[in-house]
Amino acid sequence: MTKIFWFTGLSGAGKTTLATAVAAELKTAGTTLRILDGDDVREKWHGHLGFSRMDILENNRLIAEMCVEAVENAESVLVPIISPYEEGRVFARERLGGAFRLIYFDAPLSYVENSDVKGLYAKARSGVINDMIGVSASNPYQVPANPDLTIDISKESEAQSVARLVNYVVTEINDR
Repeated sequence: MTKIFWFTGLSGAGKTTLATAVAAELKTAGTTLRILDGDDVREKWHGHLGFSRMDILENNRLIAEMCVEAVENAESVLVPIISPYEEGRVFARERLGGAFRLIYFDAPLSYVENSDVKGLYAKARSGVINDMIGVSASNPYQVPANPDLTIDISKESEAQSVARLVNYVVTEINDR
């Protein structure tokens, strides 16, 4: 059955890394999943949008609409995206209905700041980036109340997280 797996969490929480690993593992098993990475989609199709609350919500809305098309084409999709606001996640869930699954990447701010793969947290702390999601008091990350699955890469290895995600995705796709 077609599903949309909406990965939400702070920047650097492992969303894209795990989406890529899950897609690769399932591809070798004969299941193809599309990945709509929030950063890639923004760069390729929504580059006119900034990072204000309204622009982030609009980017989330546009990605949800892309997912509607995927569902219509019977494609299951992994969507690694920060999606920091409950309002955006609720819209996606309502728009995608029974195909939507919310995966929360619950990595503590201290963990993602220490790894800081993209250098964004250092820029936020030095004042180069204002209103960094999860860092700025004016732009908090709103923790989802009821995710369908929670992953915390600070408490389990990448391999353990991938295995849990693969199991979850396969179970959900095969659920009729």
